[in-house]
Amino acid sequence: MENPKDEEDNEPEIDNQESIESEPIVEKSVTQLNLDAKYLVVIGSFGSKANASRLLDKVSQTYPDSEISFINGLNRVVIASYDEENAAEQKKSNYISSTGGSAFVLAQ
Repeated sequence: MENPKDEEDNEPEIDNQESIESEPIVEKSVTQLNLDAKYLVVIGSFGSKANASRLLDKVSQTYPDSEISFINGLNRVVIASYDEENAAEQKKSNYISSTGGSAFVLAQ
């Protein structure tokens, strides 16, 4: 007589790992910047608006919602806004790792 546990062991194993790996990781996208948000992801700060505009032109295709905002006496190129610091820090890290550029989170 077979042990019922042995029958369970003979069932085929289901490998869910493949389906997990094949699903793309979707980042929560920002549809529009909220410059009044608690945290802004800034990729450049310039005294000259022309310099800020050059950077904005370079990133606008990848970050279409980015814009220039005059904050604390500087023209800031902002690519994202969040009310949660962790989300802003994650976006900053993603930007740095994907572009090799610099970025920081500006708390307001």
